[in-house]
Amino acid sequence: MNELQKILKSFDILGVPYFSDYTTIKTSFRKKIKELHPDIIKAKDDEEAKKLISSYKFLQSLYNNKDLLEHYRNQFLETQNLKTQKRFISLPSLKSITALIKKHYKLIIKIIALTAIITISTIIFDSLINITLFIMVVVGGYFAFTRL
Repeated sequence: MNELQKILKSFDILGVPYFSDYTTIKTSFRKKIKELHPDIIKAKDDEEAKKLISSYKFLQSLYNNKDLLEHYRNQFLETQNLKTQKRFISLPSLKSITALIKKHYKLIIKIIALTAIITISTIIFDSLINITLFIMVVVGGYFAFTRL
């Protein structure tokens, strides 16, 4: 097990998000040790409490060395970015979406207008034939005077 995996396992044992602030780790440790401490629960098997204490001490020493902590945090973030890149398709940027809208704004307006016509016709007319005729007249008249 490499060092980063050991660090992540320690966070898991304490039940805190990876690379949380130290006060969160400390609070979680105190809460869990109250539940697991062999003097409190009168249990013969204190293996979980030992794991909790060793994980806390390990993270405590890591948080005392800020440079090392930052190194492992960056290493963790790099591995997360690689996983994310493999798992998800990148979304287009807002700039590219804006460029597409500017390029095709006339078509977008026509689609919105046709949608509005269909919606209005369903509200005004009660039969399917009347709706179809109304849409044909409006769309036909529109295309008679403009190009798509």
